[in-house]
Amino acid sequence: MPMPPRRPSPTRPVASIALLAIALPSAAAAIAAAGCAGDAPEPGPPAASSPASPGTAPSDAERVHPHHEPRLTPQSSGTTGRLQAVSPVDERVVWASGVGGTYALTTDGGATWQAHVVPGGESLEFRDVHGVSDRVAYLLAAGTGPASRIYKTVDAGASWIPQFTNDNPKAFFDALACWDDRHAIAVSDSVDRQFVVLFTETGGKIWTRVPPDHLPAAQDGEGFFAASGTNVAV
Repeated sequence: MPMPPRRPSPTRPVASIALLAIALPSAAAAIAAAGCAGDAPEPGPPAASSPASPGTAPSDAERVHPHHEPRLTPQSSGTTGRLQAVSPVDERVVWASGVGGTYALTTDGGATWQAHVVPGGESLEFRDVHGVSDRVAYLLAAGTGPASRIYKTVDAGASWIPQFTNDNPKAFFDALACWDDRHAIAVSDSVDRQFVVLFTETGGKIWTRVPPDHLPAAQDGEGFFAASGTNVAV
């Protein structure tokens, strides 16, 4: 499966990392934003661990048992489109999303997947998805200007409610995360040295921008990079 092309970011500062602590009325979120003008250096090889001496209790790392590695099982996603994000609700319910307005859902641990396209979203790249349950999920489309959008389903994908369409031509939304069905947060690359962060406490009926003066100043071109939603944790 070909990797998605990296979004050009010629003006992003090298190895610039900002940690944003955002206090909302009901919760707090820690968001790590990394802006890079190029690829980070390759990490060095891990340090070798010394085997336990006879009669010595094994360390925590040695209790992992390398021969018990996870086993990967190929599954049919139901789509030939590139999937870019995955959100497990539990061991049986998992949501996935990708290009061409595609989303997929399994409710039996991956034995079967149902993939569909959000009506009217055929040109969108859903680079993040957050599953709340087998019926409720949020999708975030990444892109410049109105290509950045948020949708929500409450009926397992039978219908999708458009909740937010970005109207800032300089903004590029990258990811979202949810505490629960009603509380969520979404982040964009910075605009004019200001971070763009939205939150909702109404299940997405209202998305509100966090005032820029409540956040650290961004560097020129600093962004979050649409890393399948892994750059936001709540």
